Amino acid sequence: MAFSSPADRSPLWIHIVRGVQILFSLIIIGLSGDLIHGYYFNQLGFAIFCVLLTWLVVAYHFATEYNASVAKIRHPFATIGLDALLALFWLSAMGATAALRASFRYSVDVEDCYSNGHAIDSDTCIVDRDLEKRDAVASHAGLDMMSGIAGLSALEWLLFTACLVYYILTWYQGRSKTSRTAYQPPTEGYAMPSNQQPYAQQPPQQPYVQKPYVQPYVQQTDVQQPYEHPYVQPQHAQPYQQQHYASQQPYSSQVPYS
Repeated sequence: MAFSSPADRSPLWIHIVRGVQILFSLIIIGLSGDLIHGYYFNQLGFAIFCVLLTWLVVAYHFATEYNASVAKIRHPFATIGLDALLALFWLSAMGATAALRASFRYSVDVEDCYSNGHAIDSDTCIVDRDLEKRDAVASHAGLDMMSGIAGLSALEWLLFTACLVYYILTWYQGRSKTSRTAYQPPTEGYAMPSNQQPYAQQPPQQPYVQKPYVQPYVQQTDVQQPYEHPYVQPQHAQPYQQQHYASQQPYSSQVPYS
């Protein structure tokens, strides 16, 4: 997602919000620097870290929108992720600074304070009440500075949340528009390619009507019966009758020829 033309850039009110974020961050780092010069608090150190990160994120947004050489590194997920991260960090800084301000509950009388010349954690104060090691005291001006840092951190959180909502809606609308234009059906004036055969409308088909089942015709042929002899009942044989022959004369001895 590269912003190559003015139409692709963020609206004017986004740029105004970015400028206000820089302004508030300058005030926060000034107040935090004044406080940690006397005594370093981790909560104020985190607020300064959020200020430096805010400058980097705002510089990223302006550079990727107005500088064509770095526009290719701009991505919707990057813009959304950076604004979400800063919104979370500033919310944490607000809560931490407010808790730090609420921790100063006792009134003490300060007798004397002196500085060792360091840039951070340089002031040491003597009070008339025994305090444990590493306890800190703050004047009314210091307490007001802590309250101011917490309030400005809350404003920073709201500003980054507004930018986050805008970029989420922009990304969602662009995604919906892309999905709608991904497929466009052909209109009446659609030109058919020359190598494509024209579409011929097929005639409507008749509904299928189930017909009754007809047994297929089988041609019958005369089957020739095998030839059979007629059955003739055999006649009963006549009973055997003994035949009587005439008595024959006995042979006589014949005289041999001489």
